[in-house]
Amino acid sequence: MVPGLWRPIVGIDAFDLKEDEIDITPWLPLLCDGNAHTFEIRVSGLNDNGNGTASLSETTDDYWIVSGKIFLWLDTPGHITTGQGPHLISPPPSLQVTSSLLKGQNGTNSTLLYQVQAQRTLSIQSNLTLSSGPQTAFWTQNRTFSNTGNLSSSGNIALNTQVTTGHDLSSSGYSRSLTYDLYAYSDYETLGSNISIAATVNRVKTVETKGQAVFPTGLEAFVKVAPAFQGSLLSTTQNGSATYLANTTSSKSFSFGTTEQDMTLSGIRGGRGYEGQGAGDTELFYRHALAVNGTVTVDEERVLGDNVQHAHGYGHGHGDNGHGFCLNGLHGRGGKWNGRHVGL
Repeated sequence: MVPGLWRPIVGIDAFDLKEDEIDITPWLPLLCDGNAHTFEIRVSGLNDNGNGTASLSETTDDYWIVSGKIFLWLDTPGHITTGQGPHLISPPPSLQVTSSLLKGQNGTNSTLLYQVQAQRTLSIQSNLTLSSGPQTAFWTQNRTFSNTGNLSSSGNIALNTQVTTGHDLSSSGYSRSLTYDLYAYSDYETLGSNISIAATVNRVKTVETKGQAVFPTGLEAFVKVAPAFQGSLLSTTQNGSATYLANTTSSKSFSFGTTEQDMTLSGIRGGRGYEGQGAGDTELFYRHALAVNGTVTVDEERVLGDNVQHAHGYGHGHGDNGHGFCLNGLHGRGGKWNGRHVGL
């Protein structure tokens, strides 16, 4: 919304967008039948039915880009996996959409209140015959999502509160639990040829991973102590507020603000939910960074309890003099910045 929120601290996952893991082992009785099979990933929007419910749409805009890859573990040479299944339990997702309009004294629409809620569960199971004998394979997944929004002042003020939760569980022992909370506020104003946008963003992302994962969990960097843990817990919090100023006549814009982020990676031992760090968890990595007007003013890091010093090469550009950084051109285009990105 505002460039000053993300310089030099970038948004969560901006440089490392995570992929989902799905265990397709329960599909083996079907996949091993000698025929060709296709896996398809779709992004589905919602069709508002106008009565408080919604349905999944079959079409979305073409700017969604999704991809996938399949990882295979082979059985002994000459053995062909067989089995019964898969048996799928997949009730339709629960989708609720509500909205209401508030009118001003002159009768025009002034405020829009809306809420989107979605929930889905999935369970698939099969009985396999492997070279080592019979085995039951299953995969379960659930997701919940809610987004509450408020557009007021004829759309110039926007507020969103969003919560996403999920849990995956495989018969292999792999599991992942996640929460992602987001609060965003923006205020857009114009006065003559001047434009200003003030914004605030607060969000928390927590991911707990146990068992054998395909993608890195963070424990890979701590090979000496990793065997002592059943999984990893990654929690990061980001709070920021910033302002964007632009002038359409001079074609110049500026952005300044403050963003703070904390991130902790812990090794987990016991069976516990993802509500927070438990008594048996061990902090492996910690990072705290604070950026003000394009300059990193605080950067603290610990690795296995030892402090790590950071030397930031501050220059003398707009990002380092307390007056924000210049974007020579409207809407964030062009300009130079002499600071340094901090990817958490």
